[in-house]
Amino acid sequence: MGQFVKLIGIRTEHGYYKNVTGKFRIVPTAKTEKLMRSRGILFRPTDDGCQWLIADDCSGFMPGDRLECVLQVRDADFMHVTQLGDYQPQSFYRLNLSDENPVKDVVSSLVPADAPSMSGGPCFCSLSIGLTDDMPEEGKKGNPLEYRLGFREAAYRWEYLFVRRNEDANVSKVLLLEDTRGRILFPLPKKLTDTPYGETAWQMVSSSPVVCRQHPDCNLLLTEVPTEELVGKLAGKLESQGRLTPELEKDIRSGEFSRLPAEAVLEVVSDKSLKRKTVSRFVPCPQPGRYKPGEQDCIRQVCYI
Repeated sequence: MGQFVKLIGIRTEHGYYKNVTGKFRIVPTAKTEKLMRSRGILFRPTDDGCQWLIADDCSGFMPGDRLECVLQVRDADFMHVTQLGDYQPQSFYRLNLSDENPVKDVVSSLVPADAPSMSGGPCFCSLSIGLTDDMPEEGKKGNPLEYRLGFREAAYRWEYLFVRRNEDANVSKVLLLEDTRGRILFPLPKKLTDTPYGETAWQMVSSSPVVCRQHPDCNLLLTEVPTEELVGKLAGKLESQGRLTPELEKDIRSGEFSRLPAEAVLEVVSDKSLKRKTVSRFVPCPQPGRYKPGEQDCIRQVCYI
């Protein structure tokens, strides 16, 4: 048997991970291992996928020859950080790969399938590649078939619950959460009572979803301001705009900020003259799956202060 050349390469990609090493595993089925032995094909795992190599004196393939394998997920966070659409973990799927479309959005390209003929790890889907007569020659020319299997990251609103360790302290303060890089916006807190984490918790949910990243590019700062000062500025802002109704004034005085116009609240919170006191410069980012969120499109982080 002569030298081996690369026949096919598969690379997995996921926007959440900076490095997918160890996150996925591709394993040939027993039927494919038998086919590889008879056709002179070698299988080689790589950090981000796999390769198939073929002897340069290979005589070619027979009609109907196919490489079949399973794609296994090796990271417990995968199901939480991946945009899965209608994917059902209890069902079985197949991804058909062809030279017509070497770049695949995996989830949107899956088709229903029978259970794969092997186990040994969580199986996300099976992969199927048809072998053609021109593949050996292309490999010898240095033109192996390359596939990129991509996954899209999920996006969630970030929900924070802040629980004071001493609930009797600082009762005349209002918490403010901001991303100093300006990428994530949070409204004023909402008071929750009788929570699993404490008798009282202050809830803040980001105004829009945040794309999941293993290392989010943000810097969260938690401060507090005197309630009396914030209430005065909010009432003054709305009054100057002619928008201070008796109902809104009642909400402001009672600490119910959720119905206030968002742009007015943002102007007041951004006011540099507010007497802020830093509570924490190191607010952790939410970890998908760690806490059960209040709403389906959120991920929750509980912080004790």
